[in-house]
Amino acid sequence: VGIHSHLQSPEEIEVRTFHQNIKRRVINETTAITKIYDEELARQQMSQTAAAIMPSSYEASMYTFLYSSLSEFSELLN
Repeated sequence: VGIHSHLQSPEEIEVRTFHQNIKRRVINETTAITKIYDEELARQQMSQTAAAIMPSSYEASMYTFLYSSLSEFSELLN
């Protein structure tokens, strides 16, 4: 981890924006995550490079997001 001094590539910015849009909608809507993913993928025009790295980075970040959300929810129940 640590501080990175390099600029993000345009593809990394596209992927991060995509993730942020999905997370915002997951928090604010009751729509299924897979449907939100499909809708956002159709809405956002991505470069081929960003689209190529999307599945693995998307899955990793969504699992992290869901795990942290579930952890916060379970703390509320205790």
